[in-house]
Amino acid sequence: MLPSTSLDPKDRRILLKIIEDHGYEKIATKIKMLWGDKVLDDYFSSLIISDRDVPRVGFDPLVFDCILRLYTHHSHDFDFTKESTGFSGVSKRS
Repeated sequence: MLPSTSLDPKDRRILLKIIEDHGYEKIATKIKMLWGDKVLDDYFSSLIISDRDVPRVGFDPLVFDCILRLYTHHSHDFDFTKESTGFSGVSKRS
């Protein structure tokens, strides 16, 4: 379900701080740099959906929740769904 309101910048900073505090500074930095760019939706899906031959360890549940919340709000706020599905490598059918 998509959020009904935009994510407040203060709440976004809190979610990013949680990600950083759990040792994922590079991920938090990349999210900050790409916020508002369509490329970020593809980055989010690359974090959530593994296409590697070797399984990933996975994120701490709190970090995963923060990433998912940021992803959901970013997709909703910037509405890139018209151009892609939000999952890297998968595009909408015309």
